Amino acid sequence: IYEEAVACGRFRPVGMDAAWTLTFGAMRMAQRDVVTGAAAPIQTVQVVALILAAFGTPYDEAERISGAKAVSSGLARPGTPAN
Repeated sequence: IYEEAVACGRFRPVGMDAAWTLTFGAMRMAQRDVVTGAAAPIQTVQVVALILAAFGTPYDEAERISGAKAVSSGLARPGTPAN
């Protein structure tokens, strides 16, 4: 998905190792925080939005994308704040 997004100009190109590290590191920490109770599952919306923003998606758009996916997956109801 990352390479397709770079190819169509949605993400800025970075080394694949850096992309993997950013994505999996952030998701691993978010997962740990949710499992230990340090964060509510809905906070993953902001984590995903920040990952998308790091790759070049404007933050407001990234938050909309992440929030819509949270709703479609059943993690959140429409209009649920992520913070």
